[in-house]
Amino acid sequence: MMKLVRRMKAFFAPAGCTDVQLGVTVSTASLSAMSPPACPPLGSSAEPLRNRYMTYIAQAERLAIPLVDQALRETGQHLARDLLAKAMDLGSSKAQEFSPDIYWLVQSAALASLYADGPQSNEFAAYREHVHYYKDMAPTTARVWAFDLYVIARLPEDPARDEALLARLASFVREPNEPVPQAADIDELLLYIPRLYPDGVAIKTYEVREGTYWPDYDAAVVGFYKLLAKECWEDVQYNLHGAGTMLKSPAYIAQANLAEIQSMLTWCTRGERFCDGHWGAMIEQGSVLQILQRLAVLRAQM
Repeated sequence: MMKLVRRMKAFFAPAGCTDVQLGVTVSTASLSAMSPPACPPLGSSAEPLRNRYMTYIAQAERLAIPLVDQALRETGQHLARDLLAKAMDLGSSKAQEFSPDIYWLVQSAALASLYADGPQSNEFAAYREHVHYYKDMAPTTARVWAFDLYVIARLPEDPARDEALLARLASFVREPNEPVPQAADIDELLLYIPRLYPDGVAIKTYEVREGTYWPDYDAAVVGFYKLLAKECWEDVQYNLHGAGTMLKSPAYIAQANLAEIQSMLTWCTRGERFCDGHWGAMIEQGSVLQILQRLAVLRAQM
């Protein structure tokens, strides 16, 4: 398998390509409802395995992991082995050694193991290592990122760790990035509260249309995130500043300053690059409303 990966790197990776750093502070509260990364249709020889995978995930994703049902666990473990074996078979074939199906089979094997063995198991760690060998290839970088986000969302919560980080973040006042949002910039965001949350309830943010894999967002959602693309709302160091952890704490959002709001809004915006549906999740689960309510308080103090 490692020989196969090295050959694929040589084929896909651009000259000078280096590892993409996938470390990220992620709000598990906002990602807990995330669907597993999609597996598109595969070639005829691999499609039966994909059908087994889709059936298994449809059962497993509703349950806590690692799965308690022993029969379902064993089904997932066998499936993971079969998926990885198929990827290796394709990689050893001269006609198929560069097939894009190989990555999807490897990722699907890891996700099957995630449910069957658990996110902190040695078995899953071995499958995840195979996925991570693809993180520096241009065609698969974002796919590996989405995979990692999904896995992180299923790691056990650590409230003590999060509380310590929030205490550290609150211990100093950080000035907002330049250009600083002005009253007009805040006002145009606040106009979206009734559009995104009529009567205080989030709208249905998107649909996935037949024959597609991606969200088709409501016009109000698109308009809101278009405003967030303005430079005054950007914090390029939003992960370093702990945006994901801030978003897990409504109490922290309620006392956030403008610099922290820049960080959190950047986190809300950037996530869609790596996980389809992230924009919608941030609105529907209330994070955007909490930020806008805090912005309204800060606007009144201007």
